[in-house]
Amino acid sequence: MGDLQRVKRTSLRDNGQNDDERKFGGVAFLILIVVSMLGVMGWQYRKQIDVRDIRVTGAAMSETSQIIRLAAVDTSASLYDINPTVVADRVTRHPWVRKAKLQRLPTGTLKISVAERIPVVMVVRRDGRPSHYIDPECFQMPLTSEHLYDVPLISGSVPEYHPVSRVDHGSICSLVRTVSQRKRLTDRVVSEFVVDRKGNVTLFTKPVNGYDSIPVQLGQEEFGVRMTKLAAFWDQVVRQPERKVIKKIDLRFDSQVVTE
Repeated sequence: MGDLQRVKRTSLRDNGQNDDERKFGGVAFLILIVVSMLGVMGWQYRKQIDVRDIRVTGAAMSETSQIIRLAAVDTSASLYDINPTVVADRVTRHPWVRKAKLQRLPTGTLKISVAERIPVVMVVRRDGRPSHYIDPECFQMPLTSEHLYDVPLISGSVPEYHPVSRVDHGSICSLVRTVSQRKRLTDRVVSEFVVDRKGNVTLFTKPVNGYDSIPVQLGQEEFGVRMTKLAAFWDQVVRQPERKVIKKIDLRFDSQVVTE
């Protein structure tokens, strides 16, 4: 008799567990249906959002109207049918734009955020007129009437300006990367760089401490090492009260600073 009662109690517990599992399964199924319906409704709502506004941020040297024209957004299309990657690629065709990012907002606004290139040097033509800028990645940017950057000049055998393309010149690209990494030194010491036909670079210093502009031979390579030597020589010799006769500096020799 006792065994029969235990069997009945066990059977009742099992039936209760099965009922709970069925109830839980039913609730989970209902939740899945609700979530699916909300997803469909959300997708349908997104499809109905038109492009109501295009907002550009981060543009200083690149005009907003130019960015919008390059983006070539179909304003008759649904906002969420627009491919952000494709539009961003179009925007980066502007010579001043280094990177672009798009956001599609539920209000119908397409937000285009741009990061612009930062000039390192300004190229000067053979007739002495400013031509264009070069950035640390060796891309070229045109001058604008709104703003002029206070950066060192570069002249001589510099390739002609071509928008949205890198300078195809090993010495110049290596030089501008070095200059971008040593902004403090270039701001206080460097006036101009001159590149000859063989790619040799001569740096001309700013007049300081009673000295006129001093030509500094940098050669074609190891600009980082040679600029570091120049910084030390500048502080230890040129900036000192006791003035020496220095007409030329040559940094092309290992561990040496040759002067005339």
